[in-house]
Amino acid sequence: MFGTSALTGALAGSVATGLVLATGLLAPTPANAFVCGSASTGTPGLIGDGAGATDNSSATATACGQNANANGIDATAMGANAIANGDFATGTGQNANANGSNATATGRGSLADGSFATATGNDSKANGDFATATGQNAQANGDFATATGQFSQANGANATATGLSSFANGANATATGTNANATGQFATATGQNANAKGANATATGQNSFANGDFATATGQNANANGSNATATGRGSLADGSFATATGNDSKANGDFATTDRAERSSQRRPGHRDRPVQPSHRRLRHRDGREQLRQRRKRHRDRSSQYLGGRQRHRDG
Repeated sequence: MFGTSALTGALAGSVATGLVLATGLLAPTPANAFVCGSASTGTPGLIGDGAGATDNSSATATACGQNANANGIDATAMGANAIANGDFATGTGQNANANGSNATATGRGSLADGSFATATGNDSKANGDFATATGQNAQANGDFATATGQFSQANGANATATGLSSFANGANATATGTNANATGQFATATGQNANAKGANATATGQNSFANGDFATATGQNANANGSNATATGRGSLADGSFATATGNDSKANGDFATTDRAERSSQRRPGHRDRPVQPSHRRLRHRDGREQLRQRRKRHRDRSSQYLGGRQRHRDG
């Protein structure tokens, strides 16, 4: 082991050149750099051994953990096999990997690959500049892609997936809600199990489904199947190109077919085909009131005629 003079010299040098901490020993390293290792994993007796941790001679880098590797200005790697590669990059957690300037990977097995990429959560992955993945196994692949939620996945530039197991696949695609799925450029799925499949397709509502370019389904269980098809209302169905169904449980089958609420209200329900349509009590009261008004007006006219006739007979007499 080293004597008092050797340890004193190391301490004096550390003031100007930084510290390496391993097995309780100190040794000179580049200015301000910091490398630490475990007393149980570092090699006893070797000054500067950090259980394989290295700062790659970066003056302001910090590496702490077995085989941790920090490379870049103010780069920080914390955890066994953690890697921070790039200026201001930060990797925290066992096998965390931050690769790119200002990249941040936090969590066991997390990966942030790209400038300002951020991966937070065990096994999360953010690939692309400014990509963000938050949650266990969340994946964001593409510049500015964002995946938020456990097992969420966003693939494509500016793609966004928010919610447990949500999936957005395509540039600018957006999926919001548990198991929501948006596939296609600018596709949008909003709601639990909502599914939008096609460029610019939009599905809004629980279990809604828009299948086709520019298809739109709005409402719980609404289904628009065909390019430019539109289904609006709970349980509505538009099946065909440019088909339009409007209203709860409305149906439009065929290209350019149209069904709206007024058309549905004129159709009798199954099992009631032979029953005559009866007016409501409100309509009956309204109709009776109008009839009574007409009768009053007629009686008033009759009385006026009688009065005028009497005056005329008086003058003639």
